[in-house]
Amino acid sequence: MNENNLMIPIRRTNSIWKSFFSCILVFFIAINVYTFPRFNIGFGEILFLISIPFLIFNNCKIVKNHSGSFYFCFLIYAAIISIIYMILLPQIDSFETVKRLGRDGFYIVLVFVFSRNFFEYRCASNVLNIFSDFLSIYIIVQFLAFLLFHVYVPGLIDGLPIGTTSAIEIKQTMLKVANIEGFLRPAGFLCEPAHCAQLLSTTLLLNIFPFYGKKSLKRIFLYSVALVCTTSVNAIVFLLVDYFLWALQKLRTYRKCEWINVILIGILLLVVGGVLYIKIPFVQSVVNRLFTIGKKGTSSASVRVMRGFAFFGAMPTMGKLFGMGFGNFLGYRDAFGIWTSYEMEKEYMAMDMYVVTSVGIIGTIILITAIYKGLKNKGIQSKCLMFLFLIMGLSSSVYSTPVYALILSFIFFGPNKYNDLKEKVKRHENLINYTS
Repeated sequence: MNENNLMIPIRRTNSIWKSFFSCILVFFIAINVYTFPRFNIGFGEILFLISIPFLIFNNCKIVKNHSGSFYFCFLIYAAIISIIYMILLPQIDSFETVKRLGRDGFYIVLVFVFSRNFFEYRCASNVLNIFSDFLSIYIIVQFLAFLLFHVYVPGLIDGLPIGTTSAIEIKQTMLKVANIEGFLRPAGFLCEPAHCAQLLSTTLLLNIFPFYGKKSLKRIFLYSVALVCTTSVNAIVFLLVDYFLWALQKLRTYRKCEWINVILIGILLLVVGGVLYIKIPFVQSVVNRLFTIGKKGTSSASVRVMRGFAFFGAMPTMGKLFGMGFGNFLGYRDAFGIWTSYEMEKEYMAMDMYVVTSVGIIGTIILITAIYKGLKNKGIQSKCLMFLFLIMGLSSSVYSTPVYALILSFIFFGPNKYNDLKEKVKRHENLINYTS
């Protein structure tokens, strides 16, 4: 009896810290908007660093698992390659290499040590829904306020540093573009519309494939509208990916009624999309940006999407096989004289090809193995989210960022097939009890 009484406060403490960790992991995305420019570290990352001793004290353990082991092997491999090139090539800035490895290591430990111990799927998904509700409403208000009344609704706190810029500079840039195009590209209370696209498409997918509770059509509609209002090409692509996964899942049921619903909804979306493209200028702008990727030289979208492919194709055979290491891009480029048509004087490319160029074919195989092991026996939510995440990585720089940590936590520590089956049986039993 005494042992049970002693165990209650320990479990309660662990539960409190799990809720704390899950909440902070969601709000991490907004908090990390503001940074310490001198050290290039966000307020959210500082908060996690401060929380680490308390999390370790409250029963944080390093649990042996296949996916985590392969991820740590991936990190060790990347570190070895990075350090070897850092030593061999004098053009490489060793400080940048060490800084990048430190950041990557921090995020991998955050996911595979702390998320494994403290991430709660139900709590995190509920908080993410609430966060996304406010973000979506704010985005829609910003978009309509400028479109109808030419009024800019600020979303960032003035006076706090935001990377190498400020809220005033971001506002000036947004208004300059808006006055040219005739519509605002809102970002809510985040930095960029692309960041909103990453977060909201994740929340939308988790609502399309809910594990707990019923599917909320209101939230699905709200997030869909907000994604369109960002006028981000990324948002439109991610939105289409979410609905494609929904349609694919419906078609897998082989029910005639499901097939008819998917076809009718698909036709409706095509008709609505065609009308919007003809009648609304900002829709034309978004679609045109999508189809001109790769044709504008050093435009932002072209650089993100095409630079990695072009650079990898120009790398020597050893580089393609083993990679060039993280944080070594500019020095490696100068050392081997690689200059593609998408080059600019900073390291800037989408996640997928950034990883491939950094660790080569061998490192990519290790990473794919880790992903495969992590997804084994996982539910539909994790597998669909991983597909969305990889699509995200074709056009977005999400590696070692707050949204990277959040999505990987949902993927690897979400419900497995057994839990998914139990939840479906529970819903079916509740439905039977309700109807009877």
